[in-house]
Amino acid sequence: MRSLLLLLLLLPRDDAIRLLLVRHGRTFMNEHPSQPGKASVGFVDPGLWDTRLSPTGEAQARELNAQLRARQSAGEPGVDLLLASPLRRALATAEIGFDGVACASQRVEPLAAERCYLSSDVGSPLAELQAAFAPEWRLSSSDTLKEDWWFQGDGAAEWRAPGTYLHPGEDGPTFYARMARLIAALRACEAEVGEHGVVALVAHWGVTHALTGRSFANCEWADMALSELPDAPFVCPDL
Repeated sequence: MRSLLLLLLLLPRDDAIRLLLVRHGRTFMNEHPSQPGKASVGFVDPGLWDTRLSPTGEAQARELNAQLRARQSAGEPGVDLLLASPLRRALATAEIGFDGVACASQRVEPLAAERCYLSSDVGSPLAELQAAFAPEWRLSSSDTLKEDWWFQGDGAAEWRAPGTYLHPGEDGPTFYARMARLIAALRACEAEVGEHGVVALVAHWGVTHALTGRSFANCEWADMALSELPDAPFVCPDL
């Protein structure tokens, strides 16, 4: 019995830390009639820069809010730290979805931005985000988000299918190196939330796939142990 107790004391304790992982709601880019889903030959980027939630996406975010409020009413703990990608669709989903849900603190997490593939994945200038979203996101903190925080291109060869693109695409090695840093950053949140805390992250398809290996629908969410995060990100072979 004593040996079993000692073993339990020595086991990693981060299983007690929960991660609520959320994909943003449906966007105007998701609804664009020729949006590729995967790389498609001849695709023409429509220029939906930092795409917004569509009315359907806003409705999905309200449904998410109802689910999270029901979770809270059932006695589940509140959120100690709410993180969101700085792309508008993620921030808007977070503000609608977590409205009225107990959140001790919140901030943007640039590492959680979507892989830059189309104009819809290019961010908005910091000043625009400051004007559009709540100050609780700490957008005025220069050490949290730089002015041109999104992927700017690194001279890598074009990896996307032949088509018309309006911004450089983030190559796989660059994106998955960023996802590895995101995993490390999420694990480091233990120091902020304590051993029984809850971290929520609102992000994107590519990010949720990298963290779980599966495809999330718009506004789908998962409640998982922080320790379930992989040692290395899952790689999507289609991108």
